Amino acid sequence: MSTPEPGKTASFNVVNAFKAVSNVINNHPHVWDTTRARVEQEIEELGYRPNLTARSLRSGHTGAITLAHPQLSLP
Repeated sequence: MSTPEPGKTASFNVVNAFKAVSNVINNHPHVWDTTRARVEQEIEELGYRPNLTARSLRSGHTGAITLAHPQLSLP
């Protein structure tokens, strides 16, 4: 059995932690109940709110509907 490269295990755990938080925020179904509860508790304590503008920029969807009407004002 070989030993991991120095820092490799820590960075792997940090990546997994970010992914776990992302999965909880996005309501992914395959998250352990204990992990979900711990992340939700931290979210509550920190007062985290998702940035909807950033999310819409990332996804490319805003959810806005545009209406085009030929007559803008009535006489």
